[in-house]
Amino acid sequence: MVDLASPILGAFQDNLNDAFGAEMGWIFGHLLILLVIIILWQVWSNRKHIQTQSGWSKSTLSEMAILAIITLIQVVIYVNSFTFPMVESLGLAITSTLILRWFVNVLN
Repeated sequence: MVDLASPILGAFQDNLNDAFGAEMGWIFGHLLILLVIIILWQVWSNRKHIQTQSGWSKSTLSEMAILAIITLIQVVIYVNSFTFPMVESLGLAITSTLILRWFVNVLN
């Protein structure tokens, strides 16, 4: 069997194998990857419908994407450079990004 889930899921795949056994863990890991791919494909193929029917404009969606990217960059810096724990880094990054967004909105 080809194991594509272990390089992608990492330690989570090991947890699946420990919890369900090697064969069922392999199946669950690959089903999880397949499910994520299907969801991403559905979002990508219906992106025009999401833009037109969700009530969010293109600028709102781009702002959300930019805020997510800024947050992820901060998390990477906090975890890798400052060796903060992941949960605290995520909380600090979300708080900093929202404060930054508030500053930009107030100053505009």
